[in-house]
Amino acid sequence: MAVTEPLNSAELHELNEPQLRAARMIAMGDSYKDISAQLGIDRSTIYRWRSLRHFSTEVSRLVDTAMEEGRERVVRDVSEINDVILSTLLDVAQHDASGGARVSAARALTDLVDRAEERAKMAGVDVMRDQSEDIKGLLEAIREEQLLVSEV
Repeated sequence: MAVTEPLNSAELHELNEPQLRAARMIAMGDSYKDISAQLGIDRSTIYRWRSLRHFSTEVSRLVDTAMEEGRERVVRDVSEINDVILSTLLDVAQHDASGGARVSAARALTDLVDRAEERAKMAGVDVMRDQSEDIKGLLEAIREEQLLVSEV
């Protein structure tokens, strides 16, 4: 999502301090009732301000910025979580003595990577490219090892 262009300096100066505070509060999801109480203004004033192009543009910009920052935070958090899960599953897949546990861990890794790659594509983000190739190679090696064991 593209962030709304900010108002230029002259346009921003057309908004007074209560309008700027109200715009920030609207963008944060505060109700008009709460905003009017905190700013000491009538709710009808906020509705009137919403019809002003400069005010609406500032609210939209603040909402877009908050959404983009939230999206980036989620991507960062998911990436950190994936790193922990991948590390744990890779450790099991590579070092557990039980062949069944290794195969299960490798399958879980593959499923995790596939789902993460799908979500990343939809979001236009590539957070797991390097790990996914390593994991898919590991799964193939474990499958080949299991075939060899089962043939003996």
